[in-house]
Amino acid sequence: IVTRNTGHGIDFSRGNGFDQKDSNYIIIRYLDSGFFLEKDGTAPTEWQKTAAERTAAFKYDVNQLV
Repeated sequence: IVTRNTGHGIDFSRGNGFDQKDSNYIIIRYLDSGFFLEKDGTAPTEWQKTAAERTAAFKYDVNQLV
């Protein structure tokens, strides 16, 4: 496992111990920052807001690619 639960969301700063210095490559695989949001676009918790913003920052969001 390359992430750890800190109680405040997921910490992506840890790598896999081999070729990845961090776990940001996992974020790109989600491809949908909206996954963390409610249907109206709001984030019910702070960690979901952070996850959505961090995912969108990679510019691989499915909404931007289509």
